Amino acid sequence: MDFGFLSKIGFDLEVAIANLVNFLLIFIVFKLFFYKPIMKTLEERKVKIAKGLRDAEEAVRQLEEAEAARKEILVEAKKDADSIRAEAQEYAHSMKETTVLETKDIALQMKQDARKDIEQERVKMEQEAESKMTSLVAALTEKAVVKK
Repeated sequence: MDFGFLSKIGFDLEVAIANLVNFLLIFIVFKLFFYKPIMKTLEERKVKIAKGLRDAEEAVRQLEEAEAARKEILVEAKKDADSIRAEAQEYAHSMKETTVLETKDIALQMKQDARKDIEQERVKMEQEAESKMTSLVAALTEKAVVKK
């Protein structure tokens, strides 16, 4: 079959048909054997990535909540400390009217007790905050390790 201009530029219908048949065969083999597994793998990766992002967001949220709780505990501890200090000062002032020496001794003892209580409360709250932070970091690390 003569195509005139096309045959002059080197177009061969038989080669074109053979190339088309080869292309269709390769396309069909790819579609039957490779397309579904590749798409399944891509979908699984997409799901894993989405889950990882959700887990990371949840970990960040929990970390923020723990940080907020820690700050709230510290604020409460400061309020308690201020309250204890105010009570000690009030008590010392009322006792001052009766005897100066007795008041000084009692006030000194109360301040020491208050400082000790404040220090113990601060240490306790720091330990609680550290424990919470450690558990969150461990959970986040475990999730990261499990994903890998």
